[in-house]
Amino acid sequence: MLLVGFVGALVLASVAGARRSETALARFTRVTRAADVSLLPAFLYRPKLEELDALRHARNVEALASVQSYAIYPVGAPPSLSVVAAVDRSLGTSIDRAVLLTGRDANPNAVDEVAIGETLADQMHLHVGDHIDAGSYSQKQLLYYALRPGPYPLGDGPRVRLRVVGIVRHRLDIGVFASGGGVLALTPAFDREYEHRIGQYGRSFA
Repeated sequence: MLLVGFVGALVLASVAGARRSETALARFTRVTRAADVSLLPAFLYRPKLEELDALRHARNVEALASVQSYAIYPVGAPPSLSVVAAVDRSLGTSIDRAVLLTGRDANPNAVDEVAIGETLADQMHLHVGDHIDAGSYSQKQLLYYALRPGPYPLGDGPRVRLRVVGIVRHRLDIGVFASGGGVLALTPAFDREYEHRIGQYGRSFA
C-alpha cells in the first residue's frame, strides 16, 4: 500500500507539473501584460499623432507602446540583436512588463542605464554593474547603406556606453527570437538624448 501510494503521489505530482507547464506561458503573459501584436511600419515612416490616437482608441486595444529603433551595434552582441528606445513610459509599465531577476529596473530618466534580458546576459556574459560598449551609424550613413548589400564599415555615429543595472525576463526571452539576443530596450531619456544624433530605422508599436 505504501508503494502504491508513493507511485500514485508521483503520478499526481507529474500531472500537476504538466498542467503548470501548460499554463506557464499564459500566466507569464497575463502578469507581464505581454503584447499580443507588434506593428512595424515602413522604413523611416513616422505615424501622425492622429493615427496613433486612432490606434490607441481602436476596438480591443488595451494599451499601446511606441519605441524607436536605433542603428546601434553593441560590441560582442549577436548580429540580429535589435536596439530600441522607449518613446514614453508605456513600455515596461502598461505593456510588456519584465520580470526582474536581479538588480533593478533602469531609471527612465537615466540616459545610460539598461536592464537586459537574461538570454542576452548569458550570451554576452554580462552581470549587474557591467558595461556594454556600442557603436552607431549616423542617419546619413544609415540612409546611404540602407539599399546596399553588406558588409558595412564601422558607423560614424557617437559611441555609447551603457551600464547594466538589472537582469530581466521578458516575452522575447521565452521564444525563438531569444536565440538572436532579443531586443535591447533603452530608456526614454536615451531617446531624447540621441534622437537627432544616431540613425533610426523608424518607430514600431506593441
